Amino acid sequence: MDNQILFYITVGLLLLGLYIVYLKRSNETFHATIIDKDEETFTVMGSANKATSRTIIFLKDNGASVSVTVMNPAKYEKMKIGDSGIVTVKGSLLVEFKKIDNTKEEQ
Repeated sequence: MDNQILFYITVGLLLLGLYIVYLKRSNETFHATIIDKDEETFTVMGSANKATSRTIIFLKDNGASVSVTVMNPAKYEKMKIGDSGIVTVKGSLLVEFKKIDNTKEEQ
């Protein structure tokens, strides 16, 4: 029982530390096109717990590719390969994607 409590306290402190580091990062905004999407489901701590990782790869205007994690499943589904727009990221996490359709912006 004591080992479980110690484990959860350790994990909690680790997650708190990661969250604090995440908050210190500044946002980066750039224009890019979606070139690939990847969705992977895996089990976590037993077969009943499943987690899904959603990643999108953008191609910046300068030719560099950027891989970002999308936390919102609905936002991930709305984004399609070939969509271009303004991307805002914080570290490797997607903050916002504003799709540009010719001269009209959509979200």
